[in-house]
Amino acid sequence: MKVKWIFYAVPIFIGAILLFYLTHHTDLSTENINNLTLDVLYFPVDNLNHSVDPYSDGSVNYTYEDGLQVRVNQGNEVIRIWVQSPGENYKTEKNIIIGDRVSKIMEQYGDHDYLRSEQGSTIYGYIDRKLNYRLEFWTNDDIIYTIRFDQKRLD
Repeated sequence: MKVKWIFYAVPIFIGAILLFYLTHHTDLSTENINNLTLDVLYFPVDNLNHSVDPYSDGSVNYTYEDGLQVRVNQGNEVIRIWVQSPGENYKTEKNIIIGDRVSKIMEQYGDHDYLRSEQGSTIYGYIDRKLNYRLEFWTNDDIIYTIRFDQKRLD
């Protein structure tokens, strides 16, 4: 049983390391989603319906009805912003929104991305090596359906 685990874990680990080190640096220092960015204090919006999901590491995920998810660490600093529906037309710093085509990602962010697949989706990602940030666009059929902006060390 232990050998089987290692057989699967080692290639995944090596792949993740290569993905990070072979991807070009993209400056994400001004990146935000509707002016919300990483590493800032977050206070939940009480007048919006939301659920609160605590994690074992002490972080908390706030999920709003309009498709926005915000995860904060124990110090209430934003560590992930995730948009999964067009809701309030959440947009990135470069005006990418849910429903845009993949070609718009390339026009706005360039081709310094990595490409991976998960859960049947094609994911275009950008890494800021200095800040350890990651910006990902999850797509199906050439259309963006999820935008995720988080700290790279967070999986």
